[in-house]
Amino acid sequence: MELEKKINIIQNLIRAQNYSLAITNCKKLISKLPTNSYIHNLCGLALQAQGDLPRSAEFFGKAITFEPKNFAAMNNLANSYKAMLKYDKSEQLYLRILEKDSNNFKALNNYGNLKQSLNQFSDAIELYLKALKITSNVNILFSLAVSYQNVGEFEKSNEIINKILE
Repeated sequence: MELEKKINIIQNLIRAQNYSLAITNCKKLISKLPTNSYIHNLCGLALQAQGDLPRSAEFFGKAITFEPKNFAAMNNLANSYKAMLKYDKSEQLYLRILEKDSNNFKALNNYGNLKQSLNQFSDAIELYLKALKITSNVNILFSLAVSYQNVGEFEKSNEIINKILE
């Protein structure tokens, strides 16, 4: 079976939340292609979804080692760090991504989520607004509404919620 088909199978296993089998298949592929960044990232995603954040961080780290400009792996590693309450490491990675790709809306959104977790709502608002200039996304809009609410801008928050519900 060709590589693309095997990767599709792993992606479908992750979508189906069959993480153990996805990890098993990733490890088989990694044994044949030990420096493939994409496969390491997929394995990290499955481990992250299982809640095994330290191991997910290892796989994301390897993905970045093999492909230093793998922004998806960096973003995923930052998310694992955030979930492990390693906020400084998480922030450094989001900033590293945005330094190279200021239009990476996933990094902008996740960095905004980090700022929101740290009760830095004004910073979160700025990041969400930047992300929304790039893409329209209900999740980002909702996060923006929450941040506005937390800084006391209830009217703006309500406008966004109404927009989401339309």
